[in-house]
Amino acid sequence: MKVAKLIVFFLLSLLATTVFGYSNHGYDYKVTSGCTTTILKEDAYGFYQNNCTSYVAYMLNTFGIKFMNGYLGAHWSHGKTWDDAAGNISGENIPVDNHPLPGDVAYWNTGDYGHVAWVEKVNFDSSGNAISVDITEYNITPCVFSQRTAVPVNR
Repeated sequence: MKVAKLIVFFLLSLLATTVFGYSNHGYDYKVTSGCTTTILKEDAYGFYQNNCTSYVAYMLNTFGIKFMNGYLGAHWSHGKTWDDAAGNISGENIPVDNHPLPGDVAYWNTGDYGHVAWVEKVNFDSSGNAISVDITEYNITPCVFSQRTAVPVNR
């Protein structure tokens, strides 16, 4: 897992009061029944509803970044392309590294489409190195919000 830093830092007090127990943070496109991945509807951010990219775009907007599929002139598309999109934006400082902070976007380039998730918490070793993260995500299981804890940070 690598991290694209689209949000630099949240106040720890804000995190403690808003994500304890982790939720979908009011994600607009959650489905309670009848979800299918074959009928794709675009969300307000230019991504497909009930997908990981839609959820992360929602989270970025929730925390003040006006993020859409054409953000800063890049085509973000599937989770697999987010690191390249962040790294190819001229004149912008969107770090793509292995130093996660809460509010960063975690990404995986595996499979046909890759995957992105929202970093809720970072877990450190006794030397202060990030060793794992807690994340929230959509569609790792089709049409389902989920949370994972202690996801290893790749070095």
